[in-house]
Amino acid sequence: PFVTESYNKHRKTADEWQIPDAEGYARSRTEKECYDAFQSLEYEVNTLHTANGQTPFVTFGFGLGTSWESRLIQASILRNRIAGLGKNRKTAVFPKLVFAIRDGLNHKFGDPNYDIKQLALECASKRMYPDILNYDQVVKVTGSFKTPMGCRSFLGVWENENGEQIHDGRNNLGV
Repeated sequence: PFVTESYNKHRKTADEWQIPDAEGYARSRTEKECYDAFQSLEYEVNTLHTANGQTPFVTFGFGLGTSWESRLIQASILRNRIAGLGKNRKTAVFPKLVFAIRDGLNHKFGDPNYDIKQLALECASKRMYPDILNYDQVVKVTGSFKTPMGCRSFLGVWENENGEQIHDGRNNLGV
């Protein structure tokens, strides 16, 4: 919702100031805002240290969203990682990135998010991340989809009071 709210804010500004290409202006400002937000988040995570010198172990799982907003977020994550940290463009260790590939979504040329997958592969070739996760295989083996938390920790199945499996919004504080 925040990407949409940012777009609407910039669109309103463009309309108020009678900017000729209001849509283009709003998209451009929103794209910059999203990129800057992920850049800030990546710097925050990598400069925050515990008493024993560790950075927070954070994992982002992504790759499945097809809306303009979702695609913008995914591209911002990947472009930030490709750019690197600081003047020496060091590779960020965290957040760990896990990109899901799914048939019909981003796997093959012509899929709606094929370009995002190509960006993920470019990022992986330059920065060792994201890890690539095969959506269809995870579902085949486990019965549902979820991304790992860190290098190897998958959350176990959890069902709500209606017996529905819940994956979104969960976390693991002590692997």
